Amino acid sequence: LQHQLIAPVKSGVGQGQPVQVGPRYRRGCAKRELAVGVSASGGDDLALQRSFARASELAGDSIRAGEAHAEAAFLSGRPQDALNQLERLKKQPLDYYQRARIDARIAAMTPTVLESRRRGLKPGEEDRNRVSFGLHVE
Repeated sequence: LQHQLIAPVKSGVGQGQPVQVGPRYRRGCAKRELAVGVSASGGDDLALQRSFARASELAGDSIRAGEAHAEAAFLSGRPQDALNQLERLKKQPLDYYQRARIDARIAAMTPTVLESRRRGLKPGEEDRNRVSFGLHVE
């Protein structure tokens, strides 16, 4: 029992009395806190995105893991690969929020992908003129 968290009940029967919550509750809270933390940081840190992808995999959230892997590919200078990963994610059953997040990232990445195609870069090739936060240096 030493691993269980004690949380106060905020409303209802037993208001103000502590209740024990198990590891499943803690995993859910930790996952939400991590997701919010990655979003709030701007998401332009490659190491953070890779770590978040791995943490999401370990937590069993394959959709978030896929999004983070796509973001890491984008930050690595491989926008076409990132877009392909997001397109593959869209083929899976998604809820409204997952689909909205993925669609928003596809819309944001598409101009960069079109620019890399114009430059003649193929999928898997890095864009050496691109800095880590998505701007082009000419």
